[in-house]
Order: sequence, then C-alpha cells, then structure tokens
Amino acid sequence: MVHKPSEIRSVILAEHAVLRSRLDEIEAALERSAADGTSRRSLPGQLTRFCEEFLRHIEHEETILMPVLADIDNWGPIRIEQMDAEHAGQRRTMDELSRRSPDPDFAGYAATVRAFVREIRADMESEERECLSRDVLRDDTTNIDAFGG
Repeated sequence: MVHKPSEIRSVILAEHAVLRSRLDEIEAALERSAADGTSRRSLPGQLTRFCEEFLRHIEHEETILMPVLADIDNWGPIRIEQMDAEHAGQRRTMDELSRRSPDPDFAGYAATVRAFVREIRADMESEERECLSRDVLRDDTTNIDAFGG
C-alpha cells in the first residue's frame, strides 16, 4: 500500500510520541532506582521492551519513510545516509545495552542508559526537523525552482 507523505509523517510522529512516553518511564525508573533501589531489578526488562519497540520503529521508518525520502528532493540521499548511520549506531548501542547488567556497577549502568535515552531523544528531534517537517515530507511533490520560481 502506498502512503501519502503526510500519512507517513503522522504515523512516524505518533510512534515518536509513544517512544518518548516509554523514555519518560525509563527515566522515572532510573530516578527511583537511584533514590531507593526499587526499580533496579525491573529496569533491564523495561529497557529490553523499549529496545524491541524501538527496533520495530526504526525498521518501520526504513520500510515506509526511507523510500519516500529517497526521491522527495535533492537532499534525499544524504538524509538516507544519515538515517542509515544513526540506525546502525542505535542497533549497536541496543546490543551493548542488552549485555549489561545494573549489577555490580549501577551508577555506570544508569549513566549508559541515560546517555542512550538522550541520544534517542536527540535523534527523534533531528528526524522531526530534517525528515518529517511539512516542508520536507509533503504531499505536494512540486519542487520549487530556485531561479525560476
């Protein structure tokens, strides 16, 4: 099924909203764990569930967003290269996180998870600016000629 760019934008932005909510939950669990240790046992599972959901999201982006970005304007190939590199790095980080435990060094584990959360938030903000804005991902495919108007 072919989706209009505006539909793709809506779907990906909705996924970003859900992912941000999950990141909020992880940050709250980190805070509880740092304060009283109550979430330390559940944090790895929570992080695993987030990573599974995030992996489905980036696979979805690669399936429905990348093909549209490839041809939407002259910057498409550059956007695709950047997204490929970001997704590869995120997959590596998620793989590394899956092998870590909050024990015996919870502070180090928490710092790594916080850095990952910041990275994902920054990536979504960047995507929303560079790939998902109405100026980029639009149903009107007419390119404006910079010289002729």
